[in-house]
Amino acid sequence: MRSRGRREIALFAMLCAAVLSAVATQAAYRVDPVAVVRGVMTTPDDRVDLARAKLTFDKLYDPSIDVEAGVRQIDEMARTIREMAGAAAPSRLGLAMLRKYIYDAGP
Repeated sequence: MRSRGRREIALFAMLCAAVLSAVATQAAYRVDPVAVVRGVMTTPDDRVDLARAKLTFDKLYDPSIDVEAGVRQIDEMARTIREMAGAAAPSRLGLAMLRKYIYDAGP
């Protein structure tokens, strides 16, 4: 229950920021930010894609953001990290590979 509460608080904070900033860009974007937020918030917890939700909220602020391209980029990063860790890697190794991916310089 505790992690669900944290998730809801994080989503709420993202939503507030997105709605407030979207008011200024609403005319250019021609999307009702309240409808976008409502759509995400009414999605059952087990079906919310946090990356897609975050990018969707970002798009309310900056209409040039390509949500699908962002999701593909995140999926590719996750695939690379899984390959680095191996198919049956324990979660600690997966976390170590995530850290390596983020913080170590590439080739």
